[in-house]
Amino acid sequence: MIPTTLTSIGVGCSRAGRELLSDVSFEASPGTHTVIAGPNGAGKSTLLKVLAGDIGHDSGHVLLDGLALASWPLARLAERRAVMPQESQLTFAFTVLEVIGFGRHRLALGTDSALDAAVEAAMRATDTLHLQDRLFPTLSGGERARVTFARVLAQGCGLLLLDEPTASLDPKHQHLLMRIVRDLVDRGATVVTVLHDLNLAAHYADSVLLLKHGRVLAHGPTREVLTKTALEEAFESRFEIIERGGDRIIASLPV
Repeated sequence: MIPTTLTSIGVGCSRAGRELLSDVSFEASPGTHTVIAGPNGAGKSTLLKVLAGDIGHDSGHVLLDGLALASWPLARLAERRAVMPQESQLTFAFTVLEVIGFGRHRLALGTDSALDAAVEAAMRATDTLHLQDRLFPTLSGGERARVTFARVLAQGCGLLLLDEPTASLDPKHQHLLMRIVRDLVDRGATVVTVLHDLNLAAHYADSVLLLKHGRVLAHGPTREVLTKTALEEAFESRFEIIERGGDRIIASLPV
């Protein structure tokens, strides 16, 4: 794992004449987990795609370790950052073992034994080892999400960009995934995650970037951003913040 810093400076993005992002600035550094939160249509997934280099932007700069993201050769970029999309587009009948191995094979990392060890470790961590011979298209949505996350882990990158990784998971596997992320961050990884679940964000994120209408509404340490006032402004809904045993529970109330 190579420690990696990701920087967004005044990023703007438009499509078909519609402004999706405007003047988005923040930095994600090694040993931190940043959650991008906000209502539907706020630009969360668009921002993650821009940060990954999957789509372009109209203004501003995206830097990877101080260098323009667009200047990185694709092969080197694949060594530094791993991306988990919101939905996997894979439809071919590959086995789970093959899918998870893709992240390592395309990097040509190390020996076959080292490759196999990394893939096995990723499967054990994500509770997917028993699925290794299953065909990917036959899996449930939650199983696909865990396999896709295992592929990201096997890639061994210092920067992880995760788009709604817990959306299809049951509570047990939501916390399993977030604990894995926390462990990676504690070992120096940089993680940026799009999340709708504000309680997971409150429990696991170091900082939150709160978006609304493609703009930054708030950014900073999690407790300073996920406040009743900020959440009600962002989501145009009622919230209650409950402090319990050192944890915070965020309750969304009927309007």
